[in-house]
Amino acid sequence: MVIVWGELAMGCTEYCADLVSLDPIFQVLFYFIYAYIFITVLSGSPDIAQSVAINVTIIDIARSVFICPGISFLAGIITRFTLMRSRGKGWYEGSFIPTISPIAPIALLFTFVAMFPLKGGYIVELPMDVFGEANPQIIHVMLAVLLSFYRAYKLRMNYKNVAAPAFTAASNSFELRP
Repeated sequence: MVIVWGELAMGCTEYCADLVSLDPIFQVLFYFIYAYIFITVLSGSPDIAQSVAINVTIIDIARSVFICPGISFLAGIITRFTLMRSRGKGWYEGSFIPTISPIAPIALLFTFVAMFPLKGGYIVELPMDVFGEANPQIIHVMLAVLLSFYRAYKLRMNYKNVAAPAFTAASNSFELRP
């Protein structure tokens, strides 16, 4: 998804791919600890503890986190190395990647189209909850992109090398959000 956005923004695809490949590694290794602290330690505040009882183990969170970015990441690694080993790097980069690349924007659009029927009822039933969730994400995306471009401007970096980290930062952990 991030690579598609980076390509649409005419950023450096290779740099974006490098950043994107590191993201699921960090998510699988660290996000479950972060979530566990928020769910167990910080949910002990009086306001939250009175309204909700949360019973979850760190293993439950780790398993849940692994399912989304972990499985996708492993599938990508297995596909890449299996096809490169069996058909060669030239075929992989010259035939396979160009053939499947047009599928990515279609799959991204399908994801958004499929999400609405699955979660659209919540949008209509709980508009303030949706706004409460969307508002911080919108602010996060705007700040990540603006700060990335401002930093790049100060460092005199070119646009192609700035678009990749800006979009990666803006969409960080998107797949882990409800």
